[in-house]
Amino acid sequence: MRTGLIIGKFMPLTKGHIGLIDFGLKNCEKLIVAVCSLKSEPIDGELRFNWVKKHYSNNPKVQVEHITREDMPNSSESDRYVSKVWAQYVKELFPDVNIVFASEKYGEYVAEYMNADYKLFDVERKTIPISATLVRQNPFKYWSFIPEVVKPYYVKSVCIYGPDSCGKSTLTMDLAKHYKTTFVPELARSMFEWADLAIDNLNINHLEQFAKMQYEAVESMKSFADKILICDSDNITTQIYSEVYCGSVTDEIKKYELSYDLFLFLDINTPYVEEGQRNLGNRRVEMRKRFMKELDDRGIMYTIISGTWEERFCKAVKAIDKLF
Repeated sequence: MRTGLIIGKFMPLTKGHIGLIDFGLKNCEKLIVAVCSLKSEPIDGELRFNWVKKHYSNNPKVQVEHITREDMPNSSESDRYVSKVWAQYVKELFPDVNIVFASEKYGEYVAEYMNADYKLFDVERKTIPISATLVRQNPFKYWSFIPEVVKPYYVKSVCIYGPDSCGKSTLTMDLAKHYKTTFVPELARSMFEWADLAIDNLNINHLEQFAKMQYEAVESMKSFADKILICDSDNITTQIYSEVYCGSVTDEIKKYELSYDLFLFLDINTPYVEEGQRNLGNRRVEMRKRFMKELDDRGIMYTIISGTWEERFCKAVKAIDKLF
């Protein structure tokens, strides 16, 4: 049986890597893909390992392994000494390997020192013109070369933030439509309506549920977003309302706090609309200060969005475009 080997960092996994792996699969019965990582590298090794494993989870011919040897020699160029040390090591790990696949010279050296066959793939990257370095430098320019399992890692998240009745939901939907992407609604609002819950009956258990639901929604919707995810409200908002309505905030709520690439702070120069889950219309200025303080205390930068509806939209788009 032909057992193949591919060694790489996959930092990140690209469609070029997938082309190499698929090429290997056509030329052997079993393929070992070794993901090598160091703690000092910019993308976590376990994450890279899971990307490759997930992408090929339905292919029994692919065996994905994670190598984390900090003491092994390393080089950005193909080097005979480095290749010899690695060949001896992987030969002990995978003694059944009899063919090596690569798109760089080091693969030939490794195969030679393992007494294995060697097949070169797309060394000039004409078939798939991409490299992991290019993706790291500008993921959005090379978005079409990034596999679906990797894209959530690079998705930019934007939080539409502010107190009651400042147009967060409307702006969230308008921005998602403008950028042809998806969005995360304020799930607390949906839960209020679904459960016919009055604001006076709100308790800490409800808020802990809100926090968990919002966190899970953001994490899951990244897989459906196109470069950017627009999020209506966040965990800081839940913490504020927990203190306002319940007098405290629990660690259970706090543990779901997420970081965002951009906070758009919606100002309160909009008409206040009373709804079943709102009763703070007479405290708008106070709540504005409170929302702002929470960001300031955390050292979070934000862009204030104010003016007419059209001006707000234009300011938001300008701020988001700077992310790219």
